[in-house]
Amino acid sequence: MRRLQCFLWCAGLLACQDPERLEGHFQDQQAVTGLDADVLTLEPGQAVDDIHSIEGTWALFLQDRQCMHSVGTITESIIWSWYLLDVHEDADSVGNFNASFVAQTRVCHEELSPLVLSLTTMVPDIIPAAQPVRESTGYFLSTEQDGGFVLSEIVEKWGVPGISIDEEMPSKPDDQRVVDQDRDGYPGVTFGVYNVLGKLACEVRVVQRKRLRIRGHVVNSARVEGELWSRIDKVVLESTQALCESNAEFKVSPNGSHFVMVRVDGREGGYNFDFDEDGAVTCEELNDNLELFMSSHQLVLPKPDNESCRAAE
Repeated sequence: MRRLQCFLWCAGLLACQDPERLEGHFQDQQAVTGLDADVLTLEPGQAVDDIHSIEGTWALFLQDRQCMHSVGTITESIIWSWYLLDVHEDADSVGNFNASFVAQTRVCHEELSPLVLSLTTMVPDIIPAAQPVRESTGYFLSTEQDGGFVLSEIVEKWGVPGISIDEEMPSKPDDQRVVDQDRDGYPGVTFGVYNVLGKLACEVRVVQRKRLRIRGHVVNSARVEGELWSRIDKVVLESTQALCESNAEFKVSPNGSHFVMVRVDGREGGYNFDFDEDGAVTCEELNDNLELFMSSHQLVLPKPDNESCRAAE
């Protein structure tokens, strides 16, 4: 039944079409062909063409590019997010050409590109850690190389955990829907904004709702990548400095947003981030080794392209 529901959801949301390969956004991972089906014995990074089992732990890296209208100017804001997904394949799809699954999904870390005046917003890891683990559903139209992939919508509600996906956002700190989710004694969640010297310029108390949808294709047995769609609703409730009080409007960047999902449990030729060897990959293990994660999967954080956003107006 779950497999049928997933198929119907896929058909309605994305028309179940294999998305076109996205060239040039991330460096290609070279697949190793002609190896045994027992890919669990492969050295890290030596993935084969097709996925033999989707079970296990995957890391999801999102690169969300938005044109931000704020403080009288337009800049490109890039939001990078890292998630962990513990994937469990539906029993009735095991061994089939396609596969549906359920995943326990949790956000681990988020970073933002510099803003106007070279200010950078920092998101403390306590904020992702305060978010609940969510159940996501997904579907591989084919587990072979280039096979299509979709994941159900992820909704993040920072500081407003009880709000619906289409409800108007709170604008006042005393709104009863606002929760001190990071438990720092202030409404909503608190971001630190730092200047080019790395010194704290101000703190902002915000509420934020973010909706994320992804679809893509199988690159190899340990990697999936493709397109990201997002919608961000963010409200600054209060700030320690007037400079940081303004709210921003977000629009989709012409540069497009993308994702990469990779195995991090050592199976199917993926890298193993279970550094304490307790049988589980945690957000702490991922966060403590982000540089290794990015380099081992040939991922880089690009600089914002402000001119493309301004030209799109």
